[in-house]
Amino acid sequence: MVYISNLESFVEAGQQLFISSPGKTRYLVKYRHVDAKLVLKVTDDKVCLKYKTDRQDDLKRIDRLNAFFMRLMCAETVTSETAQAIEALIQEEDMMQVAPKAAAASVAHSGGKKKKK
Repeated sequence: MVYISNLESFVEAGQQLFISSPGKTRYLVKYRHVDAKLVLKVTDDKVCLKYKTDRQDDLKRIDRLNAFFMRLMCAETVTSETAQAIEALIQEEDMMQVAPKAAAASVAHSGGKKKKK
């Protein structure tokens, strides 16, 4: 089996494969402790897409991919419009998580006290 070398290419191809045959497509995540690599696989038994990484930088995007597939698998109908709506929802949730962290960081830098005018 050939591994896709770019995470973005794997994500795009995996999403398209799932949309084309949602009833037969499987998504697998496996951690190989022997070589400290995370392996992702999307297959419909005809096409098999694999991605392998040992980079922590990829974990945030892989977490988003997991959320995407879980929501798409639970959807009543699987279309490209459904996939786009789910992707937009996940991006919106990511933005909402970033905002509280930024506010907490600014309070921490000011010593927890607000400046008086």
